[in-house]
Order: sequence, then C-alpha cells, then structure tokens
Amino acid sequence: MRIIKAVLFDFDGTLVNSLEAFLVAARLTLKSLDLPLLPKEKLVEIVKLPFDEWLSITIPPNTPKRTSIVDRFKSDYERFYRKNHLKFIKPINNAFLTLERLREMGLSIGVMTARKLTTDYVRQEIEFLKFNKFINVLVTLNEISLQEPDKVSLILECTRRLNLKNCDCAVVGDSPEDIVAGKDVGALTIGASYGFYGQKIINYHPDFTITTPLEILKILDTFIQR
Repeated sequence: MRIIKAVLFDFDGTLVNSLEAFLVAARLTLKSLDLPLLPKEKLVEIVKLPFDEWLSITIPPNTPKRTSIVDRFKSDYERFYRKNHLKFIKPINNAFLTLERLREMGLSIGVMTARKLTTDYVRQEIEFLKFNKFINVLVTLNEISLQEPDKVSLILECTRRLNLKNCDCAVVGDSPEDIVAGKDVGALTIGASYGFYGQKIINYHPDFTITTPLEILKILDTFIQR
C-alpha cells in the first residue's frame, strides 16, 4: 500500500487567494503606462495565466518599442505589487486549519510556486498569513538553477530537501501544470477545483479532486502510516 509522508502545495489559488492582489497591480500598471484598461472579467482571466502569457496578451508582440514597454511594465507591476499585496491577499478558506491538521497527522509540508516577477514576496506572504509555522520547505523559481525551471523541477527540489521519494508525496494544486507535473514524477495528485482554474482541473485527471482544502485530510487518512 502507498504511504504518503509529505504534502506539496502549489501556492496561488491553492493555499492563498492572491487574485485581487494581482488585479490591483495589473490595473495600476496599465494606468501608469497609458495602456488600455481591460474589462474586469477579461483582466481576471488574463492574470490567472503565467505572467509571460498574459504579458504577451496585454502587450502584443507587434507593439512598437515593445521591449521598452515590457521593461517598464515589469518594473511598475513589481512596484505596485510590493506596495499593495499584503492588503489584498487572503488565505483560502480552511487552509490554515488544513495545514495544522496535516502536521498533527505527522506529515511534512512543502510549498512551491512558479511565480516569476513577484516570487520574492511569497515568503513574506506566508509569514503574514502565519502559514510558516507549518511549512517545512518553500521552493520558488529563483531557487532553481535550471535555465527554464518548471513545476517538475519545483517538485523535485521539494522532495530533495525533504529527503523523500516522489511517490512518498501528494501534490496539491489548482492548475493543469500542477497535476501534469505531479503525475510525471509519480506523486499522488490532488486537484483543487476551488482555485484559479475551477472545475477545468478535472479534465487533467488528478487522482482526487477537492472543493475545499479540508477534504485533503480525509483523502490522506488512508495513505498514512499508523
């Protein structure tokens, strides 16, 4: 029987609701650069994408002097995010309780994030939300030496630091990349349908799907050593 010893969480959309923080930074940046202000519904969908993808939508490749505009966009976005993020990030409902209970069950906890421009603020947000008391390892893109790090490399770094095999871990995430990467390395996969991608996560066939973090406890209760 498979025994799970650690849970590896994606951060945004899985443990923390950071959408409003992203939206505020995006709106302020568009305004500062005199770029078109997108309707909220459109902007919500865009900022859920990896940063490079939504940047290419906001500033199309054929934009005159695009390199200069992109550089300014990144600088302003990071500045506005740094100034405002702690006002707007919120824990996902029951995320704190879930982390607490998982540690009580004897499980290690890792957090990984594929954020690029604002990855330096994840540790601050974890401390602000008081998640840090439960987390054994945090892995960000900045800590991976590969030229193009991805979710697989984040998972592998988590398991290396925890000194565990990939199959000893459950990967919990709300994005297709989380589930695909978890499957690729042989981890148990749990899709968070309450996150950025909603019910679409089911299309990537995670081993389990949850509508609230607390459901992880019941799932993993059958995978722990007693």
